[in-house]
Amino acid sequence: MGEHIMMAKSILAKLLLITFSIVSMTLIAEFLLYLLLPFKINYKNPQVFWDHWARPSSQETQELSNAYNSTYIYNEKLGYISKQAIPRDNNKNLNTNYRVMLLGDSIMQSREFSQPIISALKNKNPGVSLSFFNAGVGGWDTQQEALYLETYGLKYKPDLVILQFCMNDFSSSPIFIRMRDGQFAAFNAGKLGKYLNNSPLSQSQIFQRLLFSYLNWRPFDYNFDWSKVHKSMQKISNLSQSKNFRIHVVLIPYLRPVKKSDLLRAKKIRKIVLESFNTDQVSDFLDLQKSTEILNWRLNKQDYTHPNSLFSSFVAEEIANIIRIEKN
Repeated sequence: MGEHIMMAKSILAKLLLITFSIVSMTLIAEFLLYLLLPFKINYKNPQVFWDHWARPSSQETQELSNAYNSTYIYNEKLGYISKQAIPRDNNKNLNTNYRVMLLGDSIMQSREFSQPIISALKNKNPGVSLSFFNAGVGGWDTQQEALYLETYGLKYKPDLVILQFCMNDFSSSPIFIRMRDGQFAAFNAGKLGKYLNNSPLSQSQIFQRLLFSYLNWRPFDYNFDWSKVHKSMQKISNLSQSKNFRIHVVLIPYLRPVKKSDLLRAKKIRKIVLESFNTDQVSDFLDLQKSTEILNWRLNKQDYTHPNSLFSSFVAEEIANIIRIEKN
């Protein structure tokens, strides 16, 4: 018995020594990296960052998050749903002749994109009683949009659904931010948690170096969940047939100078969409990414995702020229 106790103590002592050595070496490495090679986060790098704007302080970030969430309804599968995107059973718009639902992510949610579409369709279809319901929600992907349409959207009884498709189907796309108070924050950090801020891990020089080195080597461009997109597009297509409403898909480019990964993504997007919808149901603007005017089409210079009203007006006119709405 005494020998076993001695052996256990010896093993425990070795484990403690190993742990102490690892912790000591890590702290020394952190200190040297901080002094000699402090890591500079390039928060405008579109290969790594989903969010390109300078953020407020840590406290203000939390306060903004709380305020944002208070205007939304939380659903376990859909995440946060804007309250304005929940149709009421007594919705007066149901009395109009033709109901158009705008479905998508933060691009469709924004007035810069949705309002030109509404205006163009009204101008092209004078004399038709049109109502519009904007169900765009920031951060949604196609899977959430299909689930929303089935769960809530059909209550609106749409005659036409305009589905905007862009960036958000990149699975596990992380958001990394350095805020104005100098703190580092990480959102959607996988198994590390949904929100890392002011924690030893998120402040670690080693952690940051390893994380950003990996993301620069394998940016989120390559994490596209194609099977999820395909199933979701098929679901939306099936819903349109079974519930007898029209569907029109609008493909929006990532507004940065074109890269090889963008061309590959565009090719796959077209393949998936055209397996679920006919060509006359799709407005494809992905090739606009090659345009020299692309820098003038962003909402701002640091935003590679959201188009401004100039881009949106061009898109809206093209959509309105294709979609024909007959008077009832």
